Amino acid sequence: MVKALLNKGCKVTILSRDLYKYNQIELFKNNKNVQVIECDLLNIEDLTLLESKLSNDIDGFIHCAGLSYIVNMSSISIEQMNEIIKLIQLIFLFY
Repeated sequence: MVKALLNKGCKVTILSRDLYKYNQIELFKNNKNVQVIECDLLNIEDLTLLESKLSNDIDGFIHCAGLSYIVNMSSISIEQMNEIIKLIQLIFLFY
């Protein structure tokens, strides 16, 4: 998703609980269109500080942490399958 946005010339802000993991991703290194902010969305203190760190020019927001279905396809419910399809459709909007 981020790669597609960057290819379109978008500026991307990434919220990450773990900067070590973020720094392992080559795509983001030395990219002037990527800003990373260390933030845990479950931590009230982090959320309070987040407002001062974000740009005022936010055109969209994508939250994708925690979405994962690594199971046998026959055991996925219709609701889970619809969620996956919607996510795939969203991703293709950026290509």
